[in-house]
Amino acid sequence: MRGIRSGGIYHNGRFSPPQVIELTPHSLYADEMNHLAHVQNRGVTAVIGTPPEKALLEAMTQLALMGNVSLIDSAEQFDKQLLADEVRQNTSLVDETMARVRVIRPFTCHQVVQHLEESQPTSALILLNFLTLFYVETLPDSEAVRLVRSSVTQIRRLGRQVPVVLTVKPAPLPQRTGLLKFIRGVAHQVYVFESPSDTKSP
Repeated sequence: MRGIRSGGIYHNGRFSPPQVIELTPHSLYADEMNHLAHVQNRGVTAVIGTPPEKALLEAMTQLALMGNVSLIDSAEQFDKQLLADEVRQNTSLVDETMARVRVIRPFTCHQVVQHLEESQPTSALILLNFLTLFYVETLPDSEAVRLVRSSVTQIRRLGRQVPVVLTVKPAPLPQRTGLLKFIRGVAHQVYVFESPSDTKSP
């Protein structure tokens, strides 16, 4: 028996902690990076930092080729044409594949939570820049924590049956840095991308 448990994988009676892969701009397409384009048929993959656009597009394409995809774009940065171009490199059925991708653009973190609560495990889920709306300064810190907890509960529920991929950027506010621990806790696979400035020698 194989199942997904918070922060790792439960397999044959044993629990494995989440796999954490740390990458720098110089290892973007190392062998381990290619795994991002081969998302499993269920479970939660978290991508922290700024991954190469190509890698994310490949992952999205593979999910769309497999079936329906719900994509929640919290920062309104998703370009559907770029995805269509990537899909075209993998199949001639571009229109049919793109029709499987449903894009949702929430304006508040409350809408993000609502979408997650209403989602059924019938399609893959991609959460781009997931924490962006939870970083809004006008949102009280306690409320941000409560809403992220609620979101993680839903992500865990969905990840038991479908693949969930979420990307997050580090918090711009010191008091929100703790929100990342909830993301690490729900994921069974975590990719951490260092920014170029993090890899420069002093």
